[in-house]
Amino acid sequence: MQLSLDHLTIFDVQPAELVRIAAELSIPYVSLWTQLPLKAELPLVTQANRAETLRAMRETGVRLGNMECFNLTAEAVVEDFRPAVALGAELGATSLVAINAWDPEPARTLDKFSNLCRTGAEYGLKVNVEFISMGKVRTLADAVQLVTDSGQRNAGITIDILHLTRTGSTPADISAIDPKLIGYAQICDGPAGLAREEWNDEGFEQRQIPGEGEFPLVDFIAALPDDIILGVEVPLKSLREAGVGAAERARRAVAGTRAIVG
Repeated sequence: MQLSLDHLTIFDVQPAELVRIAAELSIPYVSLWTQLPLKAELPLVTQANRAETLRAMRETGVRLGNMECFNLTAEAVVEDFRPAVALGAELGATSLVAINAWDPEPARTLDKFSNLCRTGAEYGLKVNVEFISMGKVRTLADAVQLVTDSGQRNAGITIDILHLTRTGSTPADISAIDPKLIGYAQICDGPAGLAREEWNDEGFEQRQIPGEGEFPLVDFIAALPDDIILGVEVPLKSLREAGVGAAERARRAVAGTRAIVG
């Protein structure tokens, strides 16, 4: 199982710096944003910093595994995602992640996800839907249904232990699905229970380092396919605000992950 340093862990650095920090930690992959999932200030890969990012990847050998994040809103036009998909493919990505944060219409979501899969297939990319606890595709079962209904050969699922836990599922539920459906996974830690009004802050800004919380991480890892890329996605707002630098925050998140993965 190979690790990826996902950009949310240290979203206060630019893409090229993330790549170099990953290399210092002997992490072979990164996950980068080429598409904003919502209106926010995030360090996207763009045409303006593309050359710098590619140079960092060439010099370190770190590769782009997963690109984020394509939000299938009611207003989203899938063809408008094409430049971001193409840019990720140019950087060497093998997959992209889609979410449905807000659209309550399953038929519309299915149509857009299927179209995104067809777009991704043009670039040789797998398209993984990530179920998110705050969204409309919010459970593992929802994601399995969407992928199955799409009938797209390059469709898969991203499983984040955070959202698995917050929606009441367990690693046993992962073991019950076809492992070929699992295209990407993400690790972090947290308390077993958390008030619903705190989920957004936890998801985007403050998680716990693997091994420091109560998530069933050992069983989670055991339930995943052996050849999957595992993204370290551990934003640490409290440490960032305390002045701990990005490289050190990443180091702590990766060290905790390696203690679990072995």
